[in-house]
Amino acid sequence: PTLNKLLESVEIEVRIASGQSIALLVNLIHEINGGELLHTPELDKSNHLIQQLATDSSRYTGRKERSQQRSSFKDILQTLESGTVSQQNVKCGHEVIALDNWTKLMRYNSFKELLGSGMNRHLMANHLIRDVFELGPPPVIEVESKMAKMERKSLTAARAKHRSQTRGKSRDHKNVAS
Repeated sequence: PTLNKLLESVEIEVRIASGQSIALLVNLIHEINGGELLHTPELDKSNHLIQQLATDSSRYTGRKERSQQRSSFKDILQTLESGTVSQQNVKCGHEVIALDNWTKLMRYNSFKELLGSGMNRHLMANHLIRDVFELGPPPVIEVESKMAKMERKSLTAARAKHRSQTRGKSRDHKNVAS
């Protein structure tokens, strides 16, 4: 009942958080029951409210907020109807993290909000975060590929310098001939 009241909140963040909480609970119950969906009057009421929020087109909210609300609640609605979440894959380096349930998805979103643009770097090197997402030990970065990259950069820079010098000399010759 409390989560349903929060779905009717004025603040979009509160509505989305309560919807995600309901989806997480439904997803956990679905996993515990071995794939069987739970039907209760409260869950039916939540389902009805979430359907309304997924298709909300009221003009008093901003376009960005409406789109954020619709996309969030469409995912939540899918969970309420099927018990599962649409799988999202996150690529970090040569590894892919499959976010196939609400627990993993909410963990990932929390870390992403906390770490911001450094999320991929932490997924590559941070042992704790790699353990949370069950990625195992960090991959060994090949030093040879880094050296090859540095060599390529210096070779390209040397070619650019030589090209600039020869062009400069040819310009000098044109000015003398004129």
